[in-house]
Amino acid sequence: MKIIISGGTGFIGKNLSKYFITRGDEVTVLTRGESITQGNPKYAHWDPNKGGSIDRIDKADIVINLAGYSIAAKRWSSKVKRELEESRINSTKTLIKYLPEWNASTFISASAVGYYGFRDDEIIDERGAPGEDFLSQLAVKWEEAALQANVENISIVRFGVVIGENGGILERFLTPIKYGLSKKIGSGKQWISWVDVEDVVGSIDFIMTNKKKGIYNITSPNPERNEDFLNVIASAMQKKQYLSVPAFLIKAVLGEMGEALIINGQRAIPKRLQDEGYKFKYPELGVSIEKAIKRIN
Repeated sequence: MKIIISGGTGFIGKNLSKYFITRGDEVTVLTRGESITQGNPKYAHWDPNKGGSIDRIDKADIVINLAGYSIAAKRWSSKVKRELEESRINSTKTLIKYLPEWNASTFISASAVGYYGFRDDEIIDERGAPGEDFLSQLAVKWEEAALQANVENISIVRFGVVIGENGGILERFLTPIKYGLSKKIGSGKQWISWVDVEDVVGSIDFIMTNKKKGIYNITSPNPERNEDFLNVIASAMQKKQYLSVPAFLIKAVLGEMGEALIINGQRAIPKRLQDEGYKFKYPELGVSIEKAIKRIN
């Protein structure tokens, strides 16, 4: 198969590219840099924010849209919020414009479980309504843009936080846990909907291979509370934790972003993937974390 990936240089994109190439697919990664027309993956220059141009690509069977300015890169000022929205919407609209030219049959577009907003202990599957906060409404707009694609198969994949070496959420916790600074964050009771990066790849492959359509939560079937999540990482690193991080400090340092991404949470489950027969390789957090820590060390 011929596969195009936007956001292919990010954590998820790199893992997808490696998997597809290993099994013999041809991958083209969209890049802000120069086009490279030899090798696998190939790279095609694009600029979704200035006219929506993409250097020539002859054909694609599947297009996977992961592009978007990192949600956790900066504190959310009005300018950053605008960049977060424009980077997602402009990228998606640009891809949609080119889908007929590439004769693509499948379009898979990223979203996030932040779509659901903060729901306390409620268990949420793909039928859950969106929240009203900024992150929720950003996901709503992103998904609405993707659903305008004129292809046979459109899927929206709502990611939880991704576990794996060399990227994902684990990388952010290694240093504070090393020094015993992450016993819990805030109350510690907020839910984290996590997923192993190998199951991200496996889920997307499952959706592609079976020509699935619609909304999918890509999360482990077993979300964890913040305190338990951090304790599992600390145990795998053999580091005792002494200090908790109060919610007011997160809010003071990170503002709205910290509240949305760290203090609040969702208890999302992958109902459709499970009902339709996807088998998770790493449904339990401890096994996923142990694997990642071993590979880092």
